[in-house]
Amino acid sequence: MKKSLLLHIPISVLVLLLVVPSLCAQTVWNNIPLTGAEAKIIPTGKSPRFNVSFTGNFPLGGVPSKNIPFADLQEAAFTPGTFEQLFEKLGGEFFIGNPSGQPSQSVEMSGTSSAMPGLRLGVRVGKRFELRAAGQYFKTEWSGKFPVVVFPFFPQDPPQPKTLQGTLSAASSGILAEADLAFFFTNGRVRPYMRGGVRGQFPMQSESRAEIADIALPLEIEPLATEFSPFGGAGLRWNVAKNIFVEAGASYGKVSGNFVPSVEVGIGWAF
Repeated sequence: MKKSLLLHIPISVLVLLLVVPSLCAQTVWNNIPLTGAEAKIIPTGKSPRFNVSFTGNFPLGGVPSKNIPFADLQEAAFTPGTFEQLFEKLGGEFFIGNPSGQPSQSVEMSGTSSAMPGLRLGVRVGKRFELRAAGQYFKTEWSGKFPVVVFPFFPQDPPQPKTLQGTLSAASSGILAEADLAFFFTNGRVRPYMRGGVRGQFPMQSESRAEIADIALPLEIEPLATEFSPFGGAGLRWNVAKNIFVEAGASYGKVSGNFVPSVEVGIGWAF
């Protein structure tokens, strides 16, 4: 009896020494620290909230033409100093206007818009909305020609007046600023969206020139004015990598004084 008890005591102690530490090492799952050095859950990274992209906008519509009255051209040509240069260069009296006698009273200058490079900043609001602000450089040019009838010093027999072409040119450049709200239909890798906002046109530099036989006329052509207008559009964003995306879309808004459609492409970085 005594020998049996002595044998069982060491075995019991041995069992306790093996089992108790393992019990103490078990994790109490209802009391896990979620933060700090002893956290058992590894936090996931946050999705990017801000983005910046380089864009290119290509207007597809026409630019409103400018009409310059013949009377303004005639007045500029007969300015003291300019008239004497033209009289000597042309070799006689001259008249600015339509040689056919038709009642046209002005010359039309046609306009064109160049591609507009720009920069856009965006900030995510919720899961599907994004506030965006953009600035794009624009340049619009106009050109036209007008008839000049010259009566030489020594008329021929019979008199033969000659007709020349004067030239007109003008250009305005500046910043086209946009502020809009975009709504994304999905949260996947390919994200179609629609957007709407306000566009402001801010001309920063304007120039104009009128010439007859390489002699400049003192004529100023009205430049573009600062103005604001609504615009809207739609597009598609494709996340090609974790933080890199490309965009393509179309919009409809005012560019250089006229509402026209535009195509836009861009590449950006989210952070």
